Amino acid sequence: MDAQDLFVGVAGTDPLVQALGGGLIIAGMNTLGAVLVFVWRNPKERRLDGALGFAAGAILPYSMGFAAGGMLFVISDEIVPETHARGHERIATVGTMAGVVVMLFLDVALAG
Repeated sequence: MDAQDLFVGVAGTDPLVQALGGGLIIAGMNTLGAVLVFVWRNPKERRLDGALGFAAGAILPYSMGFAAGGMLFVISDEIVPETHARGHERIATVGTMAGVVVMLFLDVALAG
């Protein structure tokens, strides 16, 4: 069996099965990396770096979302300076963040 046979076999399957299989492979590799990080008692530095590389794939989307939310909170004063003009900074910041969340939700919900 060579690479061409594997490609033809995968190309002939349903796209939903391909997506599910790819997702399961990625999830398995991330899980393997996370397990290796927590199971090894005295790992060598190179092995630990490799295991952290596998585990980082599962954490990356959440950390990017957290960073984006933090940046939105900090720069809301610069996005719409009029919101902080009358002394209600906290309410204005929460309102700006809620507006962005509603906008993103509607973008996803109405995209179809």
